[in-house]
Amino acid sequence: MAWKKVSPERCDRLEGALSGYWVEKKQMCGCPAYCINNNWFAGVHEDHILVRLDEADRAAAMAEYDEATLFEPFKGRKMKEFVVLPEQVC
Repeated sequence: MAWKKVSPERCDRLEGALSGYWVEKKQMCGCPAYCINNNWFAGVHEDHILVRLDEADRAAAMAEYDEATLFEPFKGRKMKEFVVLPEQVC
């Protein structure tokens, strides 16, 4: 199954949110990814912004936003540390 192209609007939104911070922008699987000290913490996949959160913050995000989900780049392969932010947050 092919992925949809990355949303330019989401890329601009995340890049704008991170401007002013020392982060390194990379490409992972053709998608923009942001790292600090080579540790991936945020990115855009298709038309979604995702962020890496610790367990407590993940639980809080999932409880506050019904639309928040764990990042699942491939069916059945959830990346438990990454939350896909809902549209209303982005």
